Amino acid sequence: QIKVFNDYVQPNVQVEQKQLDVSYFETLPYLEQFNKDRGTHLVPIVGVHIEPMGAYSRKVKTLAELTDGATVAIPN
Repeated sequence: QIKVFNDYVQPNVQVEQKQLDVSYFETLPYLEQFNKDRGTHLVPIVGVHIEPMGAYSRKVKTLAELTDGATVAIPN
């Protein structure tokens, strides 16, 4: 059974509380930081496939045109 969440915290909280068996959404650095910040002891059992992300601009045509210090917005 799959349960959908609208945030990144609740899946891990519910696994820690044994309300869910597993959570499948995060990178290892996120999991490590989650454990450190919350004192939990969750462990990875399989890698998570992360979809590639595209970047688009109406002004910048190539990555080489992106100047140092430019502002780039990345959705969470």
